Amino acid sequence: MGLDMSLCRVLPPKGITAGDRISHDGWMKMRGIDLIRTDSKELCDTIRRIGVICPFEEHFYQRELAVYDMFRKLTADEETAKRLAACFRYKGGMLAMPGQIAFGMESDSPEAADFLRSIGVQEKAPHSECISVELESTPTYQLVCVIWKPTYIHVEYRTPGDRDRYRGRYIRSEWRDYYFYSTEELAYQREGLKPNGWKLLPKGYCDSKELIAHLVRRGGLSQDFIKKWEDGRTVFSAWW
Repeated sequence: MGLDMSLCRVLPPKGITAGDRISHDGWMKMRGIDLIRTDSKELCDTIRRIGVICPFEEHFYQRELAVYDMFRKLTADEETAKRLAACFRYKGGMLAMPGQIAFGMESDSPEAADFLRSIGVQEKAPHSECISVELESTPTYQLVCVIWKPTYIHVEYRTPGDRDRYRGRYIRSEWRDYYFYSTEELAYQREGLKPNGWKLLPKGYCDSKELIAHLVRRGGLSQDFIKKWEDGRTVFSAWW
């Protein structure tokens, strides 16, 4: 993990017209097409002006429902399962390997920890000894809860490959408006910011040349980010 920063030219998305209904499966088959919700706080005017708005089939992973069903499978009654599942909070997701998305769920509840210890969950068990609870299994997808320790669970969505789609119970769809656009990277930097640079780092997409120039002068950002700047066409972004 580390700080990555990029300057990209924003382009209209090829083959997409404003108002097209784009399914999740359809977008997964596209190449070089980015998207962001129209109400996102990370948006900037350049993307609003160049991108096109389309209804998109957004997917929501039902992690909390999976944790609840896990407790039901572990012989907890409905009321207890609901109470214990409510103790777990989302701690971030990751692409654990191609075709496997894992969501971390963490709890500080003594009751939930005591229950999991009572079924044999250890504080520091190797992965091969972690208790796994399978909730769904078909030839094309699987959902498993892996209990790493009494306070931490992975909800894992598994498919045969990284472009396959999970189609089971623990996901729901909702149509929402998104901006669709393409980008062409012009400059890139990994790490290298001065302490003051972290304070100047913008949140989300930034199309302010003045702010990026300030980040170059005082924050340790490469001169390439100003030399390759194109007014009205480029955006800066950072992630880690």
